[in-house]
Amino acid sequence: MKRQSIDVNIIVVSAIAVAAVSFLVGALVSLMAMIATATGLVVVVLLVALNKSLRINARQQDNLYHQVEAMTNLNLALQPRTALPSMRGYAGSPDFLMWLYREIQARAPKVIVEASSGVSTLVCGYALQQLGEGKVVSLEHHEFFAGISQNNLVQHQVNDVAQVIHAPLIKHSINGEQWQWYDFAAANLPEKIDMLVIDGPPRRTQPLARYPALPLLHSRLADDAVILIDDAARADERAMVKRWQQEYPNLTVVTLPAEKGLTVVRLTKP
Repeated sequence: MKRQSIDVNIIVVSAIAVAAVSFLVGALVSLMAMIATATGLVVVVLLVALNKSLRINARQQDNLYHQVEAMTNLNLALQPRTALPSMRGYAGSPDFLMWLYREIQARAPKVIVEASSGVSTLVCGYALQQLGEGKVVSLEHHEFFAGISQNNLVQHQVNDVAQVIHAPLIKHSINGEQWQWYDFAAANLPEKIDMLVIDGPPRRTQPLARYPALPLLHSRLADDAVILIDDAARADERAMVKRWQQEYPNLTVVTLPAEKGLTVVRLTKP
């Protein structure tokens, strides 16, 4: 009887041991499966992120190439007397400036008015000198930058056809709404404007900061005037153009490829 009891105990212990080993093996297999699944998910996430990064990098490289190409073409077209200022950051991008140059050459405007100033003022000045007639007047709300832009005009020797005017932002009333825009009354602008270039005031001024340009200057715009809008890819500029189209039905709007977006608005006054 004692020997049988020992045998039973051995069998029970063995069964428990086998069950424990089986449990541990199952747990280990489950753990390994979880690790494999987690590793697979990590790999998938990393591959997706890498693919996205490569696509972004490819777009950035493509844009960089286009900007270098446009800057090269711009320098060849303008033949500047000294180096042009930087075309990065808040400045007009090379592709926008090249479009601006082409539009001036094609239309030969007598009067160009700019909302803001900078490299674009130089491009207008050089283009008008090549045409042999015309002038550009740039409104700059910041006195310091107005001085820099005017000095650049002198250095490039285009100040005979280009002028930067310090025009602080003041309140204007448009259809009962109050807006901050340039004090153009003090700038003594020409009565007829053939081309309007919009690259200011800054977006932080107010929502739809550049909207007032058309309603305030509409009466001065020539019947076939053209408006070039920089930063046109931004939501505010898109909303601005839509509002203009609602208020002025005789507008033709064309979007051109540019780093920050470019919209060309052509007037057809009745």
